[in-house]
Amino acid sequence: MTKRTEEDGMKLLFKQRAFAWFDSYDIYNEAGETVYTVEGKLSWGHCLHILDAAGNHIGTVKERVLTLLPKFELYENDVYIGSIQKAFTFFAPKFDIDCNGWQVQGSFMEWDYQVTEPCGALVATVTKELFHWTDTYVIDVVNPADALRALMLVLAAASMTCGVLASKYAAFASQGFGANLRQCLFDKVQEFSFADIDRFSSASLITRMTNDVNNMTMMLAM
Repeated sequence: MTKRTEEDGMKLLFKQRAFAWFDSYDIYNEAGETVYTVEGKLSWGHCLHILDAAGNHIGTVKERVLTLLPKFELYENDVYIGSIQKAFTFFAPKFDIDCNGWQVQGSFMEWDYQVTEPCGALVATVTKELFHWTDTYVIDVVNPADALRALMLVLAAASMTCGVLASKYAAFASQGFGANLRQCLFDKVQEFSFADIDRFSSASLITRMTNDVNNMTMMLAM
């Protein structure tokens, strides 16, 4: 891999592989050389291992389980270096970062944000490239020495952002399914004769249109 000075910075291309069973990413430099490989591991919660070009494990992004809000811990060579946690908000997702005092400015949801030092100095810029077969992100790091930590921060933010989007769309889909199912049941009940209503009973029909539909909605949302 070609050496780069701090003045030159370091640009990483963050590409997600298509049809991967677990999360799996290849990280390239501008020359198209693989700098890092990120592999998803089976564990309680989300767990990503970062490997260098030689295949050595050099970093871990691991989700803490049994927390009120999603939280990921960052490890460099098995040494804890910080964490990122979703903040409690009602609207756009925000994250609290505890790593080198870094701060984030911009939009996680739109993949357009900057990582800065407490003094305001730029650490890295994260953007998303369009018109690719798989999602491609660009991490432009000012100091190559910060590349690994910036990558781990982006990976953790990506995992939580995807989780937020998945929950959002699952809620929309499940509620739409529930509304359609209730409407179908209501239309069917309107076709019943008085003998059918007596046979099923009003209480049973109400249960089917409320509790049973709610259980189906919750199952779909999960």
